Amino acid sequence: MTNRIVKVGVLTALVFLLGVMPAHALSFDFEFAGTTWGTMDITVATFDSMTLQISYTANSPLPSEAPPDDLAQATGFGFDFDSMPTLVGNPSDGNNPGDTPPGFDGDQEDLDWAQQDPTKFPNPTNSSTIKKGDITFGVTEDDSLKNHNPPGIEPGEMDVFFLTFDTDFSGYNEELLAEFVNIVGVNLKAVDLSINEGSLFLVPNGEVPEPSTVLLLGTGLICLAGLGRKRGFFKE
Repeated sequence: MTNRIVKVGVLTALVFLLGVMPAHALSFDFEFAGTTWGTMDITVATFDSMTLQISYTANSPLPSEAPPDDLAQATGFGFDFDSMPTLVGNPSDGNNPGDTPPGFDGDQEDLDWAQQDPTKFPNPTNSSTIKKGDITFGVTEDDSLKNHNPPGIEPGEMDVFFLTFDTDFSGYNEELLAEFVNIVGVNLKAVDLSINEGSLFLVPNGEVPEPSTVLLLGTGLICLAGLGRKRGFFKE
């Protein structure tokens, strides 16, 4: 009986994870000066197979210029894709996943992202191989100047925006999506002035997309189930 319960539990957890995890997900960590500044997740949007959902979560605490008034924050994002986005979109206000585009719990609704001149991004602070001119598409908070100054995503906060392409991602697995996304980067302002004079433009550590954690966990559960069957854990 116990073995049967373990088997059912593992399979139930696997079904749950595969049901809730975003399809076709990439995850990037941005590290510099011994700090992980934040994480970007890129998924195919549930409401449109030609749209990518970009989610950025800022770590907390972060080395900031003068907390609590001047907190380090993500104020812009630079990219290079196999093709150019045709539209930048923002979530609906309120936590209503049924809207199109959907709303998200925890999204900073006061931030609206818009396209920006990619030449305004500097050379990455943590890379010698990627250069300023490699960034071909930029997004910044939609203030009147469209610069990289605050407001932005503050420590412990998350925000979402959407990029629409002429490409249909419905047949893309994670490997194909990783091939489509060539470069991602985040611009940070109001950083502690002792760190690169208070401004950073970071690309992911290793500059290579990584599979989502949930996908790896789901794979681990599959292996666990197989190992259990091989060793007789699931004998009835």
